[in-house]
Amino acid sequence: MAIAIDRFILIVYPMKRPIQKVHALWMIALNITLATAISMPMFLMQKLVDYGNFCGQFCTEDWGNNEFGRSTYGTVVFILQFVVPLIVITFCYTMISLKLNKGLLVKQASKHASGLGTEQRRLALQRRLRTNRMLMAMVGVFLCCWMPTVAFNFLRDYRWLPSFVAQQEYLFGIITHCISMSSTVWNPCLYALLNEQFRLAYVDLLQYCRSGQKRCGTRYTDARCSRLVSNAFLANNSITEENIKLPNSVRRSKHGDYTAVSSSL
Repeated sequence: MAIAIDRFILIVYPMKRPIQKVHALWMIALNITLATAISMPMFLMQKLVDYGNFCGQFCTEDWGNNEFGRSTYGTVVFILQFVVPLIVITFCYTMISLKLNKGLLVKQASKHASGLGTEQRRLALQRRLRTNRMLMAMVGVFLCCWMPTVAFNFLRDYRWLPSFVAQQEYLFGIITHCISMSSTVWNPCLYALLNEQFRLAYVDLLQYCRSGQKRCGTRYTDARCSRLVSNAFLANNSITEENIKLPNSVRRSKHGDYTAVSSSL
């Protein structure tokens, strides 16, 4: 969700300063605090139960007779863990797609549109379609990865699980949890699959990191590496310095990527 918000600010409001390091640290601290607060009730309800015929003692979630507390907690987690992030991610990527499709970022170059050849228009259309596919895929991956585990937990908290699932509750819980954790793997795969500029920039980043040197004037510095994904996203959608008036602290290099002149970026 934080990544979607960062892309939303970068694309929809390009004149604003990007998220600074101190802001990113505050966001990380806030995420950790919220995650700890949400997980605390489940931690407090853990009990050591004896399963002599299976694995001996096992630590499991036990709410006892407090069915109202369990169902309330499950509803709150469902909303905060799935509904809110899904709404935010869908909104951010939808606004990004609309911004690109309407050409608001290239309005300064619209007067030259009539001079574009058929091939240029075809390539521009392909870039927009590729970007839309990537944005829809990001939302789809989040939905497919997190829906099984949140649905499982929600139905379990209300004791609505089908009988065959309830009989193998821990097995299905582990499976759905692994599916949700796989979301961290699919995002880079989507970028590598659907974004050629990202692939090229990633190769350059690996070469830079392998060199083990920080040379003044090289293509990437630490600050530039931190902006790698955003640069690739911009380049992939033909958002150039000629199409949009960028802040004075940002310039386009001869390689086509956007780099920060000052250390503030």
